[in-house]
Amino acid sequence: MDFAESFPDEYDILNGWDWNTDCFNLYSVDGESTDNVNQNNIYFIADTHLGRNIFGHWMWEVALFLPFYKYYKVAFPNLKLLLYSSRNFKKNTLKDFNIGEDDIIYSKCFPYNEEQGHVFPDEPFNSYKMIVPKFTFLPSTGIEHPFFLKLLKIFRFHYKIPENPEKKINITYFIRSRKENWCSDFNNLDNLEAYRKFINFDKFLELIKKYNIYICDIDNLSSIKEQVEIVYSSKNIIIEFGSAHTINGCFFAKNSNFLILNDIGLGSVHTELLNKCYENNNLTTEIFQSTDDWTRINIDLVAFENRLKEIMD
Repeated sequence: MDFAESFPDEYDILNGWDWNTDCFNLYSVDGESTDNVNQNNIYFIADTHLGRNIFGHWMWEVALFLPFYKYYKVAFPNLKLLLYSSRNFKKNTLKDFNIGEDDIIYSKCFPYNEEQGHVFPDEPFNSYKMIVPKFTFLPSTGIEHPFFLKLLKIFRFHYKIPENPEKKINITYFIRSRKENWCSDFNNLDNLEAYRKFINFDKFLELIKKYNIYICDIDNLSSIKEQVEIVYSSKNIIIEFGSAHTINGCFFAKNSNFLILNDIGLGSVHTELLNKCYENNNLTTEIFQSTDDWTRINIDLVAFENRLKEIMD
């Protein structure tokens, strides 16, 4: 397929890059040739095993590829985005790419329910074709992949993140989502019981308010664009470990310092990825306290207040 005519001029990074074959698989279930794709029955896969209900995984494994959806839509006018479930973080992101409910089909079909699986159309096999991003499982995607950072650069370009953003906010505290929190039951990811409990959250929030720190409550946002602008406009960002840390840092931030409330450590692939992204975005990171408990966070309020005063000076 020739997508050259649909390239926007500002995406200079695409020149000479066959992203269509490097970053996507276009196939039917039986692996037959796709030269004569049925344009009336083709899906852009947009949910993975972990990404269907976990913000960080969905951003890395699906949202990273959304800048290309509109190009495929030019080639296949009847193309539909295939989701497993509707979540606020998905709606807010898709909205920024002008993808609405009319563009979406939902399916609960996960015929291969392993970690690296993705959603399939709820239709008979071989009656459709799929456009599938190649990175459908973040832990198996290393930074050495030649196109990974290029994809991230294109995503950041979509949100017009400036090279030298004005720091209008000294300190921002991002409140982790309480409506769509990570859950412990990987065999039942529709169970959104909050898994990471912030034990002394109310007292911590009182402390934040005492010093008039800017507060961004993720659950109150209506688009990712709002979040992006707050992140890159913040000099210091207070945040919890996990999706909040990795996504805000790698996807949105520029020239900022991150104060991580509860670091729990990362595997080598994640560490390498974060370090490279943070280097590219000119970010610094400070770990306030470390823990090996994924399930609970309990902040030393006295120590945190002392550190907060130092940052504010």
